Amino acid sequence: MRTTLSALVLFLLGGFAAQLGDAGDPVQAGTAVRLDVDGLVRGAARILEGRVLSHEAVEDPLTGAISTHWQIEVERTFLGPDHTQTTVAWPGGVLPDGRGMVAAGMPTLALSERVLLFLSAPSGPAGWTMPVGLAQGKLRVLAQADGSRSLLNEGVGLSLVEPGSGGHSHALRYVRDYAEVVAEIHAALARRGEQR
Repeated sequence: MRTTLSALVLFLLGGFAAQLGDAGDPVQAGTAVRLDVDGLVRGAARILEGRVLSHEAVEDPLTGAISTHWQIEVERTFLGPDHTQTTVAWPGGVLPDGRGMVAAGMPTLALSERVLLFLSAPSGPAGWTMPVGLAQGKLRVLAQADGSRSLLNEGVGLSLVEPGSGGHSHALRYVRDYAEVVAEIHAALARRGEQR
């Protein structure tokens, strides 16, 4: 019963789909509309930059759904509450006893990783704070030897629907200039009337 409820919860999130790869091998992929920075900002209730401190996988006692709670040290807040630390709960993860749940299309985080996150408002019984556009809503902050920074989207496990065309494509790994993306975030927030 718990397994059925977990599957139902993920199905209702919309955007999670199992697809077949070109070679016929089963591949877990989420499906989302392709978003640019403006689209990520429009869909976000919180935008923050920070460092991953810790994580803990937990099981919801009612549904059996597994969530991972990520503790983030917040270094910069673009939108939403300005806290020095925050916890972000995402569907999926592995419990200490080895049981786990995969949430297709979700990004992965690593301890000590610096990230820029575009997050939804908490929702559902588990209080999940979903990254906007699934894996599109997480950018890894990379420091260069010269002191400049860039942002990496790994584009893993995500099939994107092109707006207006209905065509599908796989998310591509890309690197963007940090200052350029930050300027786009500020411009999009100003259009929303939420400039910090």
